[in-house]
Amino acid sequence: MPQQSVSEILAYLVGEQLSAVTFVQDYLQLHFDGPRLNVTGAIEVTADGSTVRAWESGFRDRLCAQIAKTLVAVASPGEKRIHFDFSDGSRVAVSLEPDAGLPEAVFFHDERRNIWFAV
Repeated sequence: MPQQSVSEILAYLVGEQLSAVTFVQDYLQLHFDGPRLNVTGAIEVTADGSTVRAWESGFRDRLCAQIAKTLVAVASPGEKRIHFDFSDGSRVAVSLEPDAGLPEAVFFHDERRNIWFAV
């Protein structure tokens, strides 16, 4: 069985909404009505022509403003980042490069708590 790319695995999220963002001590979670990503790598939000990176001033507000927006595309260019594009033209980008000395940057859990990938 051929191995699927990150963007192929996440493609079934297209049409779903970001339902919650959870800030945990040293990582965050993006919830899509069941499936979720645990993110330890760098993350940034682009909306209204500007980009805010993780933990910069305004980052939390900008990320939480994505809640209830519909996901229209998921891409992983070069398997280095994941781009989540929303219906209003905004984007959440997640680096797949490990951060803070952790071996994985992202864990993806489906609604049954199965781990699909950890990169």
